[in-house]
Amino acid sequence: MRLLALDTETTGLDPRSDRWIEVGAVEAVVGGDDVDVGCFSSLIACPRPLPVAVRGLTGIDERSLLVAPAEGQVVELVARALSRVDAVVCWNATFDRSFVVAAFERSGRAFPLVPWWCALELARKRRPELPRHRLVDVAALMGIESGRSHRALDDARTTLGIWRALQPRDAATPDPAPASMGALALFR
Repeated sequence: MRLLALDTETTGLDPRSDRWIEVGAVEAVVGGDDVDVGCFSSLIACPRPLPVAVRGLTGIDERSLLVAPAEGQVVELVARALSRVDAVVCWNATFDRSFVVAAFERSGRAFPLVPWWCALELARKRRPELPRHRLVDVAALMGIESGRSHRALDDARTTLGIWRALQPRDAATPDPAPASMGALALFR
């Protein structure tokens, strides 16, 4: 099975009024011998000033976004990746998916019908005893290297590492196990 671990960084929490400013993804073959086959990361030009909190959280500044590719170019990059995979996994799939869908809509591009799985929901299901379920906390508690938090490619890599670690060792196919899969299906 081919999987895309994907993460976005955004200007806020509302995909209707806020924008994605960075996307990172790791493409992997999973089930049996897991192999990472590629990755990409891109900043995305943003038509508005970045909130101070976002600059502080991500380390991304407005100057970087001035020379970043236009949203339509990044949508094309993501569309190509989605066409090669069987599923997408994100830490908070509903959040990331909503920003990707909004960007596809703004670009006038059809959104591919690929299942989106939530590693956060899987962590809550498989590791309910953990005191917190933030990406960086779960990674630390599971001994998984997390890289730089709130940078899309590092967070995508961390998500993939956690998702892999939570899979049953004897499973022939991955277990997405997201509690919110019904909600995600509504977006199809």
